[in-house]
Amino acid sequence: MFQNNEFATYLFGGKYNEKSFAQDLLARRSNVILLDEFDKANPIFHSAFYQLFDEGIYEDTNFHAEVYGSIIICTSNYKSQDEIKQNLGDPIFNRFDKVIKFSDLDPEAKKTIMQKEIVNYQEQFPEIQLDVNVRSKLLKSAQMLNNARQIQHIVHDTFSYIGLKKLLEQ
Repeated sequence: MFQNNEFATYLFGGKYNEKSFAQDLLARRSNVILLDEFDKANPIFHSAFYQLFDEGIYEDTNFHAEVYGSIIICTSNYKSQDEIKQNLGDPIFNRFDKVIKFSDLDPEAKKTIMQKEIVNYQEQFPEIQLDVNVRSKLLKSAQMLNNARQIQHIVHDTFSYIGLKKLLEQ
């Protein structure tokens, strides 16, 4: 979203009936706000977040949103604090209370995610049963994958394949 032309309208407000960031803040259901891939936003837009980060207030041309006491999480693909400072600049960096470095999933975490995904799909599709061999291969394959999304995809693809195969055999 940060890359398209409509982002400025979304961020600063356009027509009253158009979707906007402030409107989304007002409609939120929790006090956790995720600004995913914050590093993708053009630096000229960072100033729009100063008051939000400093005071918990966000205003556009149409709406006033107060998010006091919220937890705002900004994700990025930067590898270090120095890289964040260099690319985002000190004014925005200094508004972050904490920087948490992402750690790759360890093998046990990957296995746990895989097992949960399998259970989730088996609950959704009880007619599709994985035999021990397929389950074992899935658990081994989890170790070669990099993230939870990849694990979710392989479980989805496996259940889809087995389900489709079962349908074609009927």
